[in-house]
Amino acid sequence: MFKILLADDEKTIRAGIKKIILTNIKEEVSILEARNGEEAYTLCMSEFPDLLITDIRMPGTDGVMLMEKISSATKKPYMIVLSGYDDFSYAKAAITSGALAYVLKPVDREEFISAVNKGIQLVKESRKKMNESLMQEIANNSDTNPLSFPREQFPNGLYCLAIYGKNSRETLNRITGSSPCFFLSENSLCRFFIIPCEALEKITGSDELANMYTGISPLYSAPEAQSNLKKIKAQAQKALLSCYFPQKHTGIFKFKAEASADIFADIEANWEKCISFVELHDFESVLKSIKTLFEFSGIEEDEKPAKLLYLYEKILESLFRRYLSISQNDAYLHTKEVMIERLFRSASVEEWKSFVTDYVIYLAAIFNKQNGGTPFVTKALEYMEKNFTNPDITMATVSNYVSANYTWFSEKFKEQTGSSFNDYLKKLRINKAKELLELGIYKVYEVSQKCGYRDSKHFIKSFHATTGLKPSEWAQLKSN
Repeated sequence: MFKILLADDEKTIRAGIKKIILTNIKEEVSILEARNGEEAYTLCMSEFPDLLITDIRMPGTDGVMLMEKISSATKKPYMIVLSGYDDFSYAKAAITSGALAYVLKPVDREEFISAVNKGIQLVKESRKKMNESLMQEIANNSDTNPLSFPREQFPNGLYCLAIYGKNSRETLNRITGSSPCFFLSENSLCRFFIIPCEALEKITGSDELANMYTGISPLYSAPEAQSNLKKIKAQAQKALLSCYFPQKHTGIFKFKAEASADIFADIEANWEKCISFVELHDFESVLKSIKTLFEFSGIEEDEKPAKLLYLYEKILESLFRRYLSISQNDAYLHTKEVMIERLFRSASVEEWKSFVTDYVIYLAAIFNKQNGGTPFVTKALEYMEKNFTNPDITMATVSNYVSANYTWFSEKFKEQTGSSFNDYLKKLRINKAKELLELGIYKVYEVSQKCGYRDSKHFIKSFHATTGLKPSEWAQLKSN
């Protein structure tokens, strides 16, 4: 809604201008009228119109005096000046006061409509900048110094959206059109937006958003949302992560219900056990703990996204921060951190779980080395990480490199990593292949060669067995 104030001492002229606006301007407008400069100034100070259209010559306070008074106000409208006088002094006064157009009477319809549309566009841009700035300030200060939402934009309430996908901001602005849509903040998972409740139908009916990943919070009033900002962002994220259940799929997902507190209590208990096992380099127990943490079969469907989000935040906030000094100096751990943090790059929860497993097992191996366990396995892992692209690498060459008996090496390697040598080597190669395919600049046979495969047919078969997709299908999926 755009508020326009018409100031002219002639009633017939006001009526004519009003008709032109209502029949030619597509936006929804509310029109106020003033018979002279005094009335116009009073309405400007009380109603705060977006656009002022004023005659230059009126009894008492004329258009020039009105613009001068308004120009010093904190909140002032964009101004269009009407005049029956092609007089440079009037035009100069209008320009000095910041008028965006000087239109001569009798009014040229196209020129006038163009000026009004220009004013409305400037109002839109101004509102967007102001509200995005305010929303960002709210997001930054919501826990310590609560601010007020621009309530006039949300008279009937608002929703928080969590969106993952390319150009989400531009897409959302295009879909909502004239409805206000405000960027709130972003994290490693998604971007957050605030929309008024009236825009929901456009959102849920959008094919563009249906081909992305979009989570929607429940409806909140502006005051409720302001005091519960962290909560509604979490609800939007939980709705977003519904996309992983039962299998990953694009779409628009609405938040359904909060999860039971028991789920989070179980995660906390098992998480502490897992960390203890990592530092004790008890590989078997670490694997069991990860399996328990990622068990989703025993909980309600609506609670699964909440558990996944809780695990994600736990890993980023607790695991990564706890071992920051180690990962900063280890390229392998840093690479895994990136893969874990970019959850939506994983085709399934199971694939994401495998990245987490690799991370904690490698950590356990570091603690094992520090505490005099089987250092040759840690040395072997480091060697494999650097040389897995060599097609000649085998368990025999690696066991010889670390000076370990072949059979003993095989047994300890599986005990420490939870995988056979060949499975671990294949995982390194396939993960590297995924990264190269996502770049979209290499052919399949080139990726095959860069990942240590002599035969591209064998690579395609191995890739399909691991991911369920051919390399070309994977590349196409990630390019969308």
